[in-house]
Amino acid sequence: MSAADEVVVAAWSEHSEIGHHYEDLLADGSVIAWTEPPFGESLYPGGDDPD
Repeated sequence: MSAADEVVVAAWSEHSEIGHHYEDLLADGSVIAWTEPPFGESLYPGGDDPD
């Protein structure tokens, strides 16, 4: 199955001051989940620090 074949049948998200969590339920029963940092924060700790 390719990414283009994935059909999302339900989506869930939760947002808080420590970040954003997302989950997608696909038609085949699998779940894709990921977390993102709060808006304005870098993806990795220290990622926005000068060298």
